[in-house]
Parts: sequence; structure tokens; C-alpha cells
Amino acid sequence: QDMEYAATAQYKHPLNESYSGITDAYFQEQVKEGKTDLKYRTPTTYRWSEILYRTCPITPISPPGVCQVLKDLDVRRIFLLGDSLSAQTSESMWMLLTEGKYAYPDGFRDHFFKTSISCTDFDYTLQFVRNDTLAESVPIKGYKEKSKNWIEPYMEDDARTLLLVNTGPHIKNLDIFREAIDKFFVTMDNMNRPDDIILMRTSVPGHWNCSRKGIKPFDSYAEYEQDQLENADQVLVAAYGWDKFEYYNRYMARAIDDFNLGSPSKKRPLAELLDVFPMTVQRPDGHCSDEFRPELIGTNDCLHYALPGPVDWWSHLVYNHLEDIAAAERLHKNVAP
Repeated sequence: QDMEYAATAQYKHPLNESYSGITDAYFQEQVKEGKTDLKYRTPTTYRWSEILYRTCPITPISPPGVCQVLKDLDVRRIFLLGDSLSAQTSESMWMLLTEGKYAYPDGFRDHFFKTSISCTDFDYTLQFVRNDTLAESVPIKGYKEKSKNWIEPYMEDDARTLLLVNTGPHIKNLDIFREAIDKFFVTMDNMNRPDDIILMRTSVPGHWNCSRKGIKPFDSYAEYEQDQLENADQVLVAAYGWDKFEYYNRYMARAIDDFNLGSPSKKRPLAELLDVFPMTVQRPDGHCSDEFRPELIGTNDCLHYALPGPVDWWSHLVYNHLEDIAAAERLHKNVAP
């Protein structure tokens, strides 16, 4: 817990156009009315402290920092693609990168938006398209309306693009998941955009009974496993499919390796795994149905997180990953014959 970090973790304007922001808006009202002694929602007061790789601390994302790394990489568009968790990632990035200086873009609430953000000497695009299975035609009943065409919006801009993508949490069938990932990489290969960067984000299961009061981050993965055993709702285990997520993540990692190896005669975009699983699986706090929720949300949403909150660390990790890619590209240029 770090109260200095907490002071910087609060959004500079309320996220009042999204389900993700309802809990924080309710909390702010409680503060104004003197109904709580807390200054910040507790889940916003924790920062990730890297223990295993102590020389690789995570630097929080910032507008100037993103402008610089995008300039270094000659990237002019950040394109987010995926389901409702990717929507939350897009909301987090928009809030952190605009700092209240921009009006909500058209389509923000509908999970289909495109907006321009200004740096000192150039502009870049932040864009999100919701597509739960990454496909144009969706072989899952009830998902077609949640899967908008993403290929045409993606191809309409020739600028070097960071594609931040994920699927899985809303897919309950292993075969359909594998097919979705395989088809995605075939699509990317056929697009012939070798300079783009693909960050495929891992999926993180929810936490059972997340509305309990006083929940704090786990100190270890073992603590997470024990909590899951003690609190799992056996009726909902199969319905939610959270037990499949670790397999999904392993399959994504293998698919990325296969894509990068590919055909030596054809240049492909760089694809890397954005592994948010370790830091997020230890965060049972901060879900939309946590103790800070208003009554209208209820106690059943222990998958999505309220914003600001743990999902902001996904944005921080994206920024740090881009810094590493930029450093690698600089090194490659310096040693190239």
C-alpha cells in the first residue's frame, strides 16, 4: 500500500460515461456527504512492487512518456481490440492519457471509438473496437452483436500501429478459443503490415465472493489458489469458465512463438505477450462488485474491475513494454551492418 501512489492514481476527471466508473462516482459522493473517512477507494492505494525482477520496476504511464516512446517507435496509433475487459483497458488508457483535457469521443459508451490525442510535435490515434472472438463472423450464439467489424477500421490507417488485443474471457469452449487465436494470426499475416506491433494480453480469472469487506491483495499465487478453493461457487465454475484461463494463456504464448518464427522469407509484425496475469490474479480487491459498489451493481461481477483500479496497471505495463521494444529497436539499429 502506497498513499503517495494513491494520490497520483486518481483520475483527473470522473469516468462518468462507463459502467466501470459507477463505483468510483458513488464513492466520491460518499466522500462529499461525509459518509466515509477514506480519502481514496482502498483498491486504488496499492501499487505493484516487483520482487522477482527487482531491476525491472514498473513506471506508471504518463502522457509525456507515451508521446516520447511513440515518437521513438514511429507509432501513430494505439488500436485496442477484444471484449469487455479490453473495453476497460481502453477506458483506462483514455483516462490516463487525456487527463480530462478531451471530451468523450463518439462511440465511447458503445465500445467503438476513435479519437486523436496531441503530443508536442505530432498527434496519435487511440482507437477501440469491441469484438469478443476477434473474428468477422462469430460462431457463438448471442455474440454477433458484441463483435463489430475490426478489420476495415484497422486497415484504413497506414500508420505504424500498436495493436493491443485479447480474447477468451467470454469464450467457454476450448476448441473455439484455439480457432479464434489461430484465425487471428492468419488474418494478421494476410494483412501484410510487417511494421506493426502486436501485444496480446493474457486473461485473468475473477475472484469468488469479491464483495467481502476488507479484502486486500494476496501476497502470493498460493494465497490466491487457497482463496479460490475456499470460496469457489461450484455451480458457477463451469458457467464462468475461469478455470480455463491459464490454458488459454499458455496457448496464446505458443501461438505468438509460432507466429514470430513463421516463414523466414516473409517479414511479420512483432508479436509479444503482455502478461498481466501474475500482477492481477493477486488482486481480489477492486472488482465492480466489491465492498465500495452501489446497490445497483449487486454482488455478481467479480470479473470486471472498477476504474480507477487494478486495470490501470495493465496500462502501466503496456507503456513499460513499449519502452523495452523501443530500447531493443535502438540497439538493433546501432549494431546493424
